Amino acid sequence: MRAMTLWVGVAVLGLAGCGLWRDWDDLDQGGPGGAAACPGTTSGTWCVETLSGQTSIELQSVWSDRPDDVWIVGWHRLANGDREAAMMRWNGHSWSTVANPDPANFQFSTGVWGSSARDVWVVGVGAGALHFDGRSMSFVPMPIAAPQTVVDIRQASGTASNDVWTGGHQVLHWDGTAWTAAAIDTGDPNQYFAGVWAVAPNDVWATGDQIVAHFDGASWTVTQVVTGPIGLASFLYTIWADSNQAWAAGPGGRIHHFQNGTWTLVSSPTDSGPLLYSLAGRGDDVYLAGTQSFLDVLQGDTFVPVPDAPASGSIYQGVWVSPSQVWVVGMNQSDEPIVLRRQR
Repeated sequence: MRAMTLWVGVAVLGLAGCGLWRDWDDLDQGGPGGAAACPGTTSGTWCVETLSGQTSIELQSVWSDRPDDVWIVGWHRLANGDREAAMMRWNGHSWSTVANPDPANFQFSTGVWGSSARDVWVVGVGAGALHFDGRSMSFVPMPIAAPQTVVDIRQASGTASNDVWTGGHQVLHWDGTAWTAAAIDTGDPNQYFAGVWAVAPNDVWATGDQIVAHFDGASWTVTQVVTGPIGLASFLYTIWADSNQAWAAGPGGRIHHFQNGTWTLVSSPTDSGPLLYSLAGRGDDVYLAGTQSFLDVLQGDTFVPVPDAPASGSIYQGVWVSPSQVWVVGMNQSDEPIVLRRQR
């Protein structure tokens, strides 16, 4: 039941998969190259693209390894209230819808991560995950933690094609052959891991209700960083780390910082604070996104607002920093899905 609570008030996407396919292997060999001029409007250095007319779509996650290879995922809410997977890919000039190859086993998508254009994982709700090998998408089953009947995963992260991690009711690891569950004792049989970030095979982080878990390559260590009653305000939705530090965030504007072996609360949650959904970074570029048009960038030891980000009452659900660009997805004040990008 806790995982269901997590989705309350969380903006999410969906797009009907109609399978507009290209030869993505050609893209991998060089493709069209570069990125097209902004197809939408501009806000300072940001390109803001609105997927107009798609009010039942809410984007959740974005991943990219270069300007002509970008994935956005989420779900599409149907008239009867059900949700179906929504996945699109950018080739540097236009978006194409990617079809769900197994709707019976994969219901809808919430997260995406890849080690390359030929190794992309899409996670969400169902009996497993979807994997793209550069030419086609396939369903891959996952262990399901009893008494759950599906996996319910928000994020994925990894360091290589044989080292991929996801959260959910249990932390799962892909070794290149199969998904297995990690043994993590949090003291809470109902724990749910929303955020996950892999720095190296021996440096992996996961967040949940009041806790942060860390894997050193041999075992997991669990630290309680939030005290008080368990509930939505105590949850940590997202985490990002490098070899020197880690940041975790959640509802109400809650932000925690890990450095020199200690977690510190640097921004206390409030009832009116934003829901902070997504952290991502590369090098010195670290971004944090959430509701209330919250889009901050790390400067030193403090997150500060991105000065030229659109201030339009948007909900930003996912952020990603590629080697050359910053990508943000969510929905605007008209409930239309939006995609933001800019050069680094």
